[in-house]
Amino acid sequence: PHVAFLLRQGSYKFLIEAVKNRDIDLAFLGPVPSNIAEIKGDILFSESLLALVPVNHPLSGQKSLHLGDLRNDQYVLFPDGYILRKMAVDACKQVGYTPKISSEGEDLDAIKGLVSADMGVTLLPESAFNETAPRFTKKIPIDYPQVKRTVGIITPKNRELSPSAKVFYQFVKKFFSRLQQYQ
Repeated sequence: PHVAFLLRQGSYKFLIEAVKNRDIDLAFLGPVPSNIAEIKGDILFSESLLALVPVNHPLSGQKSLHLGDLRNDQYVLFPDGYILRKMAVDACKQVGYTPKISSEGEDLDAIKGLVSADMGVTLLPESAFNETAPRFTKKIPIDYPQVKRTVGIITPKNRELSPSAKVFYQFVKKFFSRLQQYQ
């Protein structure tokens, strides 16, 4: 009772800075940073990134693909500065190419909509699909390279959480710990 909960969204860098600067108590993000002195990161789960292609794409019937198979495709990605863009570009570079970016979107639904409209292909985390791919698209696991990210919660190392934030933090950690037991 009498506890307000404010949910804010932001970029990867914004959330880290907001926790460091005391603007917010904690943040969910992925991947979980491990090398920031003022931040403690707890991994809640890991997930793979999947390719999302238009339903009429030549590889849409594949059970899985090598990321190099998409080397000639146009990509729909987040703008510069977004961590999911960096992960997608780094994965493509790992197999020898820089993706050709035809369109950008600032949220998952916009990117999925652009792929659905046949504007290109993308790489998105499993959790972006909520069990199914958007209409007129096909999600395909990537065999190589394995593109994974951790998802977790960050808290400040240099200050105590408020009692209500501490209870929420402990609840989240316990919830995901229990969830892992059933998988």
